[in-house]
Amino acid sequence: MALGQARLCSLLGRSWVLCTRPSTLVAPGVVEGHKQLTTQPNYKKPFPYRRKKFSFMRSLIEYTSARMNENSRIILVEGLPCVGKSEFAKKLADNFKLKYIPPFTDDDVFVICGLDKRETDGLMPTERLKCYDMDSFYAGLDPQKKLFYGNTQINYFKQRWEQYLLALRHIMNTGQGVVLENSVYSDMVYALNMADHGYFTKKGLRWYMEHRENSLYLFWKPHLIIHLDAPSSYIEKKMKEKYPKLQNSPVLNEAYLDGWRKKYNEVYLPEMRQHCDTLYYDIREMEDLDLLFMDLEGMDLISARFGESTKFADWHKQKEEQWSMYRLTLESEHYIQHIDDWHGPWECPELAMDGEELTYLEYLFQFIPQYSYDPNYWYDKDGNFIPRELLKEVSPVTLASEDPTCNQGVPPTPKVTS
Repeated sequence: MALGQARLCSLLGRSWVLCTRPSTLVAPGVVEGHKQLTTQPNYKKPFPYRRKKFSFMRSLIEYTSARMNENSRIILVEGLPCVGKSEFAKKLADNFKLKYIPPFTDDDVFVICGLDKRETDGLMPTERLKCYDMDSFYAGLDPQKKLFYGNTQINYFKQRWEQYLLALRHIMNTGQGVVLENSVYSDMVYALNMADHGYFTKKGLRWYMEHRENSLYLFWKPHLIIHLDAPSSYIEKKMKEKYPKLQNSPVLNEAYLDGWRKKYNEVYLPEMRQHCDTLYYDIREMEDLDLLFMDLEGMDLISARFGESTKFADWHKQKEEQWSMYRLTLESEHYIQHIDDWHGPWECPELAMDGEELTYLEYLFQFIPQYSYDPNYWYDKDGNFIPRELLKEVSPVTLASEDPTCNQGVPPTPKVTS
């Protein structure tokens, strides 16, 4: 920061004094001064980070630490399916005026610019190139295809990684806390349980855990994890009531759900307790939510504690420079893309494709226009692409996934060629 200011001074001359600040500026007392959640947070006017880029020049006058307040917290609501996570998370966010980020769906993974990749399975020459979603997973397909679900789980990890990145960007640019469901940190629970039931090879699981470690070092840990739980028999019954097509699923049974719960209680939660607070609730015995939220208001989710030096450590920054530099890192598209990008390891054939498969895909992409579209761009019903930055200036615009019937026009030159 100091070096950047020195270079800036040589360019601006004496006027540099107006747009610089001491690199040792101590952050306000937000880190230790405002400790408990409140139902009436005092948020400052948010920075429009979706339309404007937070740059080094803006960091000189836009102080990140000044945005932090008692509700600048990341709260994770974790648990198995059908335990009421979504309803609980929404009410929690509404009560404390936090932002709720809903969980992703299979469409977020398999739909690109209005094209459902699952519809192209008939064009794929090998089973490895086909799409395997949760419906086919619970249907219990041929055991020889079980290992291909490892690739799907890695795609789910990527979706959760991007959601947590969005949560951090939101809190840094607005000061508003965020509530998430089943985060990128708990994704390993699913991977470990899948490995126990033959959906991951040992090499594939080892690569997944290495990729997880390399991807998560960028993130600051959450402040609170709320774990909603119930017996496996209860969850199995609820899932089959909600999704009748799972009635005869060979995968959905108490043994599989027990493995899930065991990984939560013996692997995930002990690891996260070193960095944040955790709460456990059996949904069959949950008290009134208003009383529960009153208990949350009394929790200190930021102060350092004796003997727990790693808890909330990521958020104990004393200088504005530290907050701004981290915020700039989260806004660096090149840096984020480098971390988020991954390629299947050659030693794990179930996670990687060979040269012939890659050549076929490059050839196929030339005849499927949706694969040529950059997902960072929007387009209107005439097929005219509009950069996301100009979204507010052009109307009407429609995202492909919202209106798959729109005319997509003449596709641009494919990114990959045969």
